[in-house]
Amino acid sequence: MAIEQITYEEFLKKLEAIEKRYLSDEPGFPPGAKEKGLEICRKFRREVAEIGPENCEYYIDTLYGLPMHKPIRPQDTEYVHCAHCNARISVEQAVHYKHRLIYGEHYHCRECDPKGVWDCMSHDTDMEVH
Repeated sequence: MAIEQITYEEFLKKLEAIEKRYLSDEPGFPPGAKEKGLEICRKFRREVAEIGPENCEYYIDTLYGLPMHKPIRPQDTEYVHCAHCNARISVEQAVHYKHRLIYGEHYHCRECDPKGVWDCMSHDTDMEVH
């Protein structure tokens, strides 16, 4: 088996070609093979959608023309907690704050701070006043 790395677009095109073949009236498939093949194609699409297309590597078996995917395992991902909702998020996705007076260094998630401009001190003061 010879395997070559391909792009996500090439992976999708190959899946579509396989699905089209299984849906055709082409003779020669053993009983149940078309259904099983279509089920595997749907499974591949679902797995990639759940993981995220950018979080996979894509390959093709050049001998049989079968597409494959493999999740990319992030190395040394550091996680932090949002100071507001306590959600666990990766440092890359978090909004990082260094407030030297009161709050010190902390992080916000994108749900609590979608624009990355939350001012904790002003917010807390506002909450105390109202």
